[in-house]
Amino acid sequence: MEANPSVPPVRIEKPIWKRTWFWVIAAGVACFVGLVILGLLATLVVPHVLQKVHVATRKKAESDIIEVRNALTEYALANGGRFPDSLGALVTPDVNGRTYLDSAAVPKDPWGRTYVYEPPRPGHPRPTIRSYGRDGEPGGEGDDADVDDRWIDAAK
Repeated sequence: MEANPSVPPVRIEKPIWKRTWFWVIAAGVACFVGLVILGLLATLVVPHVLQKVHVATRKKAESDIIEVRNALTEYALANGGRFPDSLGALVTPDVNGRTYLDSAAVPKDPWGRTYVYEPPRPGHPRPTIRSYGRDGEPGGEGDDADVDDRWIDAAK
């Protein structure tokens, strides 16, 4: 049978789900929907994670301060009630080779600064160990708030 040149061939169209462009668009929509869902989940999860980081940072500072305070007390008991002039004495071996902190250096606060140490003085029989918080300045609120051993005792 010969094809009639005056009659165009009949073109049978594929169903829409068999066309390549349909799958490209469908994949793009699926990716977009996935990104929207991830974005919504992130808006719910990220604030809680950040809050936990804030709490963990404060707890780390509190733990370090309590550790240093205990080492200071131990130092004072071993030295006739006399506290050291600086925290460096806690990591410097004494005549018996003993240190009062189990580290090579005095720990730094969670924000990377050294803890402030105030030895006992008239009217203040206990030493004070303090971190000035994230901003490194006295005072503040939130992450910028000071943490010291007296504040820790009052919070208990």
